[in-house]
Amino acid sequence: MDNKKHLIDLVCKGYCKFYKESKNEELACEGFRFFERSFSPPSIDNTNKYSLPETFKYDSVLMNILCKKCDFLVDGCDYRDEKYHGEATPCGGFILLHRIMEEQKT
Repeated sequence: MDNKKHLIDLVCKGYCKFYKESKNEELACEGFRFFERSFSPPSIDNTNKYSLPETFKYDSVLMNILCKKCDFLVDGCDYRDEKYHGEATPCGGFILLHRIMEEQKT
């Protein structure tokens, strides 16, 4: 399996409720791009799918690492859009990176 397909399966299919398999695969959130730049396939896996926490403790850190660089922040991120406050979840890359940060603190 190539790296991009592995990341799509892990980050997008595994964690992102916004992912649509029929959509243009050239569109990607900064969370996906972060993992595409940073990890090779064996270093991450999806064997234990993450359940969403009630709050994201690393939200402000991830805002700086991912969200501020993301093309969807300005006009397409439901998680950051005030009218969806509390209803929308972050993208798969955000959720997965939050999971990794949580696991590293222990």
